[in-house]
This record gives sequence, structure tokens and C-alpha cells, in this order.
Amino acid sequence: MSTNSTMNFSFKVEKHVLQEELKSNNRKNVVCSPLSINAVLNILAVGAKGQLLQQLLELVEISSFEELGVNASTLDNLVQQSNHVDAPSVSFANALWIHHQLPLNAVFRRTINDVHNAETWLVDFENQGVQLVCDANQWAERKTNGLIKHILCEDDVNKRTKFLIANALYFKGIWEQQFHERITKDMDFHLLNGSKVDVSFMHGYNLWFDYGSSENYQVIKMRYKNGNSNMDVEINKQFSMYIFLPQENNGLLNLLETIDLDKINFTRTKFGKVFIPKFKVKYKQELIEPLKNQGLTLPFDKECNEFYGMVDFVDDDKRLYVEKITQKCFIEVSEKGTEAAAATVVIMCVPVSLQHHEPPKIDFVADHPFMYMIREDISGAILFVGTLVDPSEDRSSCLPSENLLWMYE
Repeated sequence: MSTNSTMNFSFKVEKHVLQEELKSNNRKNVVCSPLSINAVLNILAVGAKGQLLQQLLELVEISSFEELGVNASTLDNLVQQSNHVDAPSVSFANALWIHHQLPLNAVFRRTINDVHNAETWLVDFENQGVQLVCDANQWAERKTNGLIKHILCEDDVNKRTKFLIANALYFKGIWEQQFHERITKDMDFHLLNGSKVDVSFMHGYNLWFDYGSSENYQVIKMRYKNGNSNMDVEINKQFSMYIFLPQENNGLLNLLETIDLDKINFTRTKFGKVFIPKFKVKYKQELIEPLKNQGLTLPFDKECNEFYGMVDFVDDDKRLYVEKITQKCFIEVSEKGTEAAAATVVIMCVPVSLQHHEPPKIDFVADHPFMYMIREDISGAILFVGTLVDPSEDRSSCLPSENLLWMYE
């Protein structure tokens, strides 16, 4: 399960978030988007110079400034829409709101428009802050098909604000092998504290999935449909969901501490039964501390005056720095497939071995806390990653699956 290094760094950032949440008293369900973090950090790097640029390049594991454009093209190619019927719907957008009196650098403007396909607006933060927050929230809601609302509040913008950088990501895919609603039924899910909750589990029998395992966990790879393709048309993307199930009911933290995505090998396997809980998760996080944990410090340093690639000059009393990075995510998993979205704002198969006999069937019953991710397998890009510790947490707000706005019936 090889990973692209420029995509992998943001998984490290989000893995830290998952670990810290598990260590806390709250132990909430989590969903994050490494891909969305990658996008905003790439835009920050375009406007960085000196040691600040070097620190950003090292974090995203890129060797030169020129490679930022290659990385942006990779992200753009990842979400190019397919014309195939039933193919996943994936959209990706960048936007910047810039204080109208800043002397924006011409190269920076051209790069973010032409390479990063970003929408840009010149605004008056000092006198139109409330309207700006409303505009940014509406942009995020529109770009995520209504799933992400109120990414910003009025207090996030003040007279000192000069830039807003935003990314929005939306994904909707249907399973290559769907579960049948008529056999969905309630089962016990074992919580980390030893108690149990009764939740709806999707049931599948005698299905073939890609499967991997280690001493500490099992992992199943469930592909999303690519669509009905003409044999002459090459499909260069394959989206999949991975569920990493610890061997022990309380083994999720140990899994996060020891997992190495590059060392997981998969074989096509026939399962006797596959039981996966239906779930819906919403999560909002602040990202400065997780990024600092990975060694990124200079963007948040008020004394570091190295964002001068964004503007032609910056006075000593007007040095640009990053005050806040917020991400808000949503995911819903049901019998038909998955719908997920993220918004980030700055105030990132092995061959099947031949078998001459039928191998024993494997059961995969995800009835205790697990980690999951949505990944594009050709590039190795991780769109979403999260942990499910209690599927009943958001149950009261779950819509029946027949009421979801599914594009494909």
C-alpha cells in the first residue's frame, strides 16, 4: 500500500489529531482531510521565502519550489470529473480573500490563479468583516454540496486580518459491492470503556474484497465504482475505503501508534461475512498545534517576516503570519456508499497470488472502535481519515438512507 510522500505528510499530521483525541477524556469520533490540508499549505508555500519556505517544503516532503506546481497538478488531476456512469463525484476548490490595500505580488497572483485554480476577491476586512464571514461560509457550503456550514464565525475576522485562504473538498461514491438495506440490522458495538451500544450494521455475505493483516489488526479495502467504462478508455483513478480493525477491542490507540501504510500488502479474499456499522460523523479541529508537532513553526511566528512572496513589500508593523487554521469535516457511510466533505481555512494492490484451492473464508466484524480512510489508490492521496469509537454518537441526527440525496439510484 505505497503512499505518495507529498500526500503522506498530512496523514502524519492527522494521525496526531486522532491519537490526541483518543487520549482525551472526550474520545469523540473523528474525521479529517489530509488532502485539504495539503492544498492550503501548498498555497502558503507559494507565498513563502527563505527559511519559512524551506520549512514548508520539508514538511510536505518536496525538494524544490518548482515541485509545488507539480503537486498542485497532481491534486487537480485527482479530482477531474469522470464522464463514466456511476463514477464517484469529486470536487475540489481553492479561494482567497485578500485585503484590498495589500500590494499583491504579481507572480503569486498568477500562480494561485493559473496553477492552483483559486478564486480570488479583494475585500475590506476592516469595514466589511461580517459580510466577508458570510461570503466565506456560503462559498464553503456551496462547494461541499451543503455539507459544511459555518466554517468561520464573526470573531475569526478582525481589523488585523489581511488574508483568508480556503479549500473545499467533496466526495460521493457508491460501493462496487453494495450492501442490501433489507438485511441491515442492529448489533452491539463495543466501546473503549468496555460498555456496548446498539447500532445498525450493514451485513454482507460471501463477498470478495482486498484484505490485509498484521499482528495487531485486520484491514479491508472496499472499492467505489469507477463507472461503466468503454474498454478503449483508460481509467486512471480508483477510490477505495479502508477500515483498519484492531485485533483487540481497545487496540485502536496502539494501531495508530504502530501503523505503517507502506508495509501493508493486500490479497483478493472471499469473506464469509462482513459487518460494518452505518455511521455519520462531524468534526471540527484547529490545526496549528498538530502542525507544530510535525515541526512547522515559522508560519505562526509573528516575528518571521517571510511571507513576502505574497506581497511586494511588508512594513515591520504589518508582517504577515498565520493566526489560525481550522478544518471542518463530515462523512456518512451507508449501504449505498459514502458522502464526505471538508473545508479548511487559513486564519494536506498488490497482485493476487494464484491459489489452486479455495482458501478459508475470513470474517470481518467491525464491532469495536476502528480507523478508516478514503484513498485514491493510483496517486496514494488520502482524502479523508478518521476513527469511529461510538457509532451511536450522532445517531439521532442520521437520516434514513432513502432520504439521502443520492445521485445514483
